[in-house]
Amino acid sequence: MVVGPVEEVRSMARYQTVLGGSDTVVVDFFASWCRPCDLILPKYEELASRFPATFIKVDIDEVPGVAQLANVRAMPTFHVYKCGKRIAEMVGADKYKLEEMIKRTV
Repeated sequence: MVVGPVEEVRSMARYQTVLGGSDTVVVDFFASWCRPCDLILPKYEELASRFPATFIKVDIDEVPGVAQLANVRAMPTFHVYKCGKRIAEMVGADKYKLEEMIKRTV
């Protein structure tokens, strides 16, 4: 488990490795062209420094197979996984809802 910087995952193999552990993992699915994704990123990074979970982000255009596997249809989308199983999802850039989801699941 990592508390601190958000890792940008750049391959399917790395994504599967991170999710395959026993830690709680929070994933930010984003796109470089997505303005709401840019706006919520500072809050996501702040939450990563406060909560005991592994926080990663995945650019859906760079690693499209991950977005497909996770069934991501809009950006930003946030997932929380425990032991490799998705336990929560939030779509959109509402920083208050994001924090509540993380408080509830981490």
